[in-house]
Amino acid sequence: MKYILTFGLTTALGGLLALGCGCAEQAEQPFTAVILSGTANNAAADESGWGTIKGQLVFDGDKIPERKPLDISKDQDHCLKTGPVNDEAWVVNPKNKGVRWVVVFLKQDANKPLPVHDKLKTPPGDAVLDQPQCAFVPHVLTMRADQKLLVKNPAPVLHSATFKGFKNDTNLTLQPGENKSFTIELEKNAITMTCSFHPWMRGYLWVFEHPYFATTDADGNFEIKLAPTGPQRLVIWQESIGYLGGRAGRDGREIQVKSEGVTDVGAIKIKPTE
Repeated sequence: MKYILTFGLTTALGGLLALGCGCAEQAEQPFTAVILSGTANNAAADESGWGTIKGQLVFDGDKIPERKPLDISKDQDHCLKTGPVNDEAWVVNPKNKGVRWVVVFLKQDANKPLPVHDKLKTPPGDAVLDQPQCAFVPHVLTMRADQKLLVKNPAPVLHSATFKGFKNDTNLTLQPGENKSFTIELEKNAITMTCSFHPWMRGYLWVFEHPYFATTDADGNFEIKLAPTGPQRLVIWQESIGYLGGRAGRDGREIQVKSEGVTDVGAIKIKPTE
């Protein structure tokens, strides 16, 4: 048996399914999903097999957060030669309120891996983390556990890349022009990235067992291709508030992925913790 629910801006449903952090509920635009009775996570792909998931994360508020310049206390000649280095905790497009650097992924049951399309079984080479101008590029990096991580330092100054997580505790020192490649351990949460020589530098790394993840672009859009069809759980994370939906958000929101087409989850609203 299945039920079709439309989620809106209601307080009753907000406690269970609304977007937000653990401290305050978040409102969301109406969103339709197919909810199956019982637990329906990670069912095997149906006969048609695969589909695309897309959507947009948009800022829920009238006043867009200001990106303030960071305090550059060292190597100013290099770090500031092209302008100020701004905070990236909230990067919101003023034209459409799209939120950048939000991580979106399918939740995988511990004992039932997601089926993976043949075209995605081989990882696409090294994941790359760059440090050209005293900031991590990209600010939020997503990769697979079977990829190597290549860390670059094209700058004329000394850098480091320090990774902290439950399983990862690595500090790489990189001389000017030096690159280093290494393996990152699989984590279930975000790994922080910092630089020992430039304390304002901060970023985040996510490592996944499967290829069904994305990071929102400058317009807040994301797309996950060749995803297994049927009922899946979509998880959303942003660095300032953590999982949307608070602790319950770790399990994600249930969606029905269409066969041979696009499942558009629409505009999902997000805002800072109140």
